[in-house]
Amino acid sequence: MQKKRLDAVIFDFDGVLVDSVDLKTEAFAEIYKDYGDHIQKRVVAYHLQNMGVSRYHKFRYFQSEILGKTANEEVVDELADKFANLVKHKVISEEMIPGANQSLKYLHNNNIPTYIASGTPEEEILEIVEKRNLKYYFKTIYGSPKSKSEILRMIINTNNYNPSRCIMIGDAMEDYKAAQTNKCDFIGVAYKTASKFPVDVVLLPDLTTFTQHLTEKFNINV
Repeated sequence: MQKKRLDAVIFDFDGVLVDSVDLKTEAFAEIYKDYGDHIQKRVVAYHLQNMGVSRYHKFRYFQSEILGKTANEEVVDELADKFANLVKHKVISEEMIPGANQSLKYLHNNNIPTYIASGTPEEEILEIVEKRNLKYYFKTIYGSPKSKSEILRMIINTNNYNPSRCIMIGDAMEDYKAAQTNKCDFIGVAYKTASKFPVDVVLLPDLTTFTQHLTEKFNINV
């Protein structure tokens, strides 16, 4: 099989570069603890089924569909701020996924443009990446309210990339669907979790073998 040139690598952040998924699950549960176990379980289940989706969307759903309350923007913003206060500093100090640092260094040393496409609010993910001293590795960092699909489309169109020579690395169906919509390659990561993806998706337990998989398909040295 002839290898393709690699134009860009787009990473999700939580659960792909940093081991922060459980922190966010715990934060959603904490915010709804006063409503009892039944509501907490529904909140957590919806969150886990919709990984990669903006917290604003989730809070609108929790308020209107689970609690049957008004989900106006003031309420949603207040809940989102509370969530950010619970998780932001923990995410800044949480451990990297095994192999993440080595993968970023490899891509940087080989002049492969890398990007972040996160469901975290853009201002917040920029702060987190900067405080973790990772900003150096990324050409651009994107977050919500843009969807993952919108972000990939922006990256491809702005830089005139060939979609088939771009690859998205994610741990959520939202990431996979964004790659499919934009006709990009995809590698799934299931760190401490079960696979969410179709059986034909390349699935890694972490990023320790990521560059090996990358070089099997793409020609890095062009």
